[in-house]
Amino acid sequence: MTILASVLAIAAFGSAGLSPASAQSIRSTDTLTYAGAKMIIAGCEAMALKEDWSVGLWVLDSAGRPIAAAAVNDASEIGMSTARLKAETALRVGMPSEDWSRFLETPSGQRTSDQLGLFTAPGGLPVIANGKVVGAVGAGGIMPANGVSLDRKCVQAGIDALNLPAR
Repeated sequence: MTILASVLAIAAFGSAGLSPASAQSIRSTDTLTYAGAKMIIAGCEAMALKEDWSVGLWVLDSAGRPIAAAAVNDASEIGMSTARLKAETALRVGMPSEDWSRFLETPSGQRTSDQLGLFTAPGGLPVIANGKVVGAVGAGGIMPANGVSLDRKCVQAGIDALNLPAR
């Protein structure tokens, strides 16, 4: 560790009572906040109310902890359950939930999906900021229209509400 890095570590962690050695063992993690989750829910909810969709929503932080959920227009239990599964899948694989389905074509991919409980239906998206997965969102309960996943469309509207820079 350079002298400058040591000084910065002491400055950053000194107020927390951590020694420089302790500071080196702590890493900050980029994660979605509750405020961000509320913005995502509001963005998707606005679309769902406008279109009169019944949808379940789940927002997870980077560690997979639920930070917000909503049952818009009396979303069904199955909509709420699949929303969480889609969010968990998107977070675990770092890609849209439906994109994992291509791995189901191999026996090892199928085993991995089964063992981890991955759910490959459209409607789960990772939230990516500064090139890192900081959380995930899942929506469930909206019937597709003309081959288009409206769950995914709703989730994208929610993520767009964050106004993150394009990746």
